[in-house]
Amino acid sequence: MNIDRLVAMANDIGTFFAAESPPERAAEDVAQHLRRFWEPRIAGRSSQHLREHGGAGLEPLARRAVRALAAADLSGACAAAHCPGLQGRFQLESPIDSSEMTRHDTEFPGGRGVTHG
Repeated sequence: MNIDRLVAMANDIGTFFAAESPPERAAEDVAQHLRRFWEPRIAGRSSQHLREHGGAGLEPLARRAVRALAAADLSGACAAAHCPGLQGRFQLESPIDSSEMTRHDTEFPGGRGVTHG
């Protein structure tokens, strides 16, 4: 998918949640929407765009959401791989709702699943 189109979609989603969510929850709500409805490779492209180009074109709310999405993905992958050297190095600007995660079957953003014993 064209990155300009991806940026425009993230900004549109951000605009929606800016109007519908309390300001303190808006970035988290956008990030949760992206996790739920964007195919993992597309979400990954948005994170890549943030890393490589600073999220050029993303509005502040969409940028915070993509940053939270990327941080949760990296922290989750790190926890799954048991690499404590990276844990805690990625700061989330807003908390991520983990209420959908269960102890036995956890799906991380990006499509990586981890089963806890």
